[in-house]
Amino acid sequence: MFCPSCGREVEAAEKFCTQCGAPVEVVAPVKKSAASRWPKTVGIVGGVVAVAVIVALLVGGIGGTSSPEQTVRTFYREAERLNANGQAALLAREEYREMWAMTLQMSYDMIDSLSFSNLAVSVTSQTEDTAEATAEYDIWFKLKVGTVYPEEHAVDDFELVRVGNKWLIDETDFFYGDWS
Repeated sequence: MFCPSCGREVEAAEKFCTQCGAPVEVVAPVKKSAASRWPKTVGIVGGVVAVAVIVALLVGGIGGTSSPEQTVRTFYREAERLNANGQAALLAREEYREMWAMTLQMSYDMIDSLSFSNLAVSVTSQTEDTAEATAEYDIWFKLKVGTVYPEEHAVDDFELVRVGNKWLIDETDFFYGDWS
């Protein structure tokens, strides 16, 4: 369960958030059919995550990352911070970083809080200069207009390249892959 004010995970028995002090209401989970689970959410969340990844890789403001797994984890950490520039810094193609940072920031301007829980990153293949990784997580977010999207499970595949001492996300493969 998450605080409706700050998005921090709270225990079901708690009546107030231990981080911000906001009252926490117990809300029964909403059941959705498999067909209706993600249509709207994927459009918003998928766009936010995609833009976040690209922006992070493009800006280049994050220091070297020692492994593909660390780069993917940093990507999600920066997304939780709604840090478009931080995410753009993780993109391999410098020429797109500013564009993606601006695009992602437009999405983040609508989001009040974003949380990835149960994040599991696995590197499925790796050579000296390339890697493939999968991130599996539960995502929850609240829009500034008050709409709260309940926790949903998601999986993202990443292709990464080594640039100097950094592992960066190949945004072309991540963002223009199969979105069906």
